[in-house]
Order: sequence, then structure tokens, then C-alpha cells
Amino acid sequence: QNSLENLLQEQHAVFSRRWVIAPGITYSGSDRKQISLNGFLAVDAIFLGRLDVDEVDNRVITVDVSARYTLSDAVQLYLKVPYVYRRAEYASAGVEFSSANSSEAKLDDKALGDISFGAFFRLATETATTPDVVLNLGARAPTGTDPFGIKVVAPDPNNTNLRVPGELPTGSGVWAGTLGLSMVKTLDPAIVFGGIEYTYQFDERFDDISTAPDNETPGEVQLGSSLQFNLGTAFALNELMSLNFSFTNQLLNDSRIKSGGGSWVSIPGSSANIATFNIGSTFNINKQRSLSVTLATGLNREASDFGLNFRMPFVI
Repeated sequence: QNSLENLLQEQHAVFSRRWVIAPGITYSGSDRKQISLNGFLAVDAIFLGRLDVDEVDNRVITVDVSARYTLSDAVQLYLKVPYVYRRAEYASAGVEFSSANSSEAKLDDKALGDISFGAFFRLATETATTPDVVLNLGARAPTGTDPFGIKVVAPDPNNTNLRVPGELPTGSGVWAGTLGLSMVKTLDPAIVFGGIEYTYQFDERFDDISTAPDNETPGEVQLGSSLQFNLGTAFALNELMSLNFSFTNQLLNDSRIKSGGGSWVSIPGSSANIATFNIGSTFNINKQRSLSVTLATGLNREASDFGLNFRMPFVI
């Protein structure tokens, strides 16, 4: 195996390997600040009313194991099992009209995440003028703890500005199906790769979707579908090491809820455009093992500030 093949195993599919077991760990973080004003400007910059300054610091560590099994030179099965640890720190100032008084709360939860599985199908093999084309059909099961029915509480009785969830979810709570297409073309000494993927999230009914502490409201949830595309390039420095650069953009549609026997209502602010820039490197350790390191940087507000991934595939 060479360093570029190891990269293609992550971005595309390599059908020459019977078994590939790839444990990995990802650390990501984001820091959000928001100022809420409830009042008016009396004279120039003199503000009369309520001032809330909120800050949320999120940290997520995901440990996962993915496995791929090649049935033939055109079909490959995959399974990915994640375990998620989440930590969030909340802060809110503006107590009694003072930005000097603030409250803080810290939460952390860990549990199994959403398991995904599916298959890759090679539609076309690379030629001198055409790329290698692979179709991906997959599904995601709601095996993680879902975010619905989690109650929002005020941990500090002296500061009602600060309201936090009672627990942190590790999954989406709904089934999802994925259809994707990826392409790779060799332009010696480099390769270029790209792909597009559509994810549809199915409706799900829950016994409780309310965040109010003293209220339980059954209802249905439809998380928004997403369209993601990526484009990148990679080149081998030598047989043992390669570098890669890529851009990923994910477009999320509005999510909707339906309480009781009511009609569907869109959740304001649930749509998003998540853009990231990724830079990574793959190192060959020996014929059976390699190490892949990727740093992702968020390019807009909706994306995480950063993500760092380590993965070590074992070829069997």
C-alpha cells in the first residue's frame, strides 16, 4: 500500500483490500457569544433596559471504530460505531442590569452515538480520460441519546438569564438515509477528488418534545435534509507520506415539529450553511498500518471552530 491509497480509503473507496479496521478519535470545539438587548437607547449610547451576555463553549470527543469488508472489485460494505463524550460550559451576564454579575454552569455527558452502515458500489474504473466513480448507499440508526424532551432549567435561582439543558444528547434521535457519489482522478504526481452526498432524515414521533420542566408534549419531529459536497487534492511526498487539502460545504434545510394533532411548524434558525477547510497528512507505518491526521477549520459561524482527527487503519 502507499500513502495515497490510505487517503482514498477515507475519501473514496479502495476495493483491493479485503478487510480494513480503522479506529479513530476526533476532538472538536466551538465558542459562541451572543448579546441580547431588551430595552432602548435613551441618549446616544446610554442603554436603558435589560442586557444579557451569553457564552457557550462546546467540546466534543468522539471515539469510533469503522470497518470495511470488500465483497468484490466493485462492492464494499462498511460499518461505523461511535462513542461520544460532550462537555458544555454556559455563562450569562447581565444579572440585575449589571454586566459585572454572571453565572456559569458546566455539563458533560457520554454515551453511544448514532451507528451508520452501508455499501460502496464502483460504477466506473479510472481511465486515462475519466475518473474513478463510486456510489454510496448508507443509513444511520438512532442509537445515541436523542435531544427531544430534554428539559431546560435555570441552575442559578438568582439569575434567570442563564438557562441550560438538563443533559446533552449524543445522537439525532431519527433514522436517516444517505445517497452519495464520489470521484477520483489521478493527475500524476497528484490526485483530485470530489463528491456530493444527500441525506434524508425520516419523521419520528416522540412521547415528549417539550423543553418546559413541568410539561410533556407528544409530537413528531422531522429534521432537515442536507446536501453536502467536497472538493480536494492530494499529492505524495514519497511512499511513506502524503498531504491533502479539501473544502467541504454542507447545506441544511429547516427542521419541523408537529405537536399533538397540529400542523407542521418550521423551527426558526434550524437551517444552516456549514463550510470547513481541511488539511491532512497520511503516514505509512508498515504494510498493514498507517496513521491519518486531519485538521478541520470552520469558515463561517455555523461551523465548529476546529476539529482534529486521528485515524489508524489496519489492513487485514
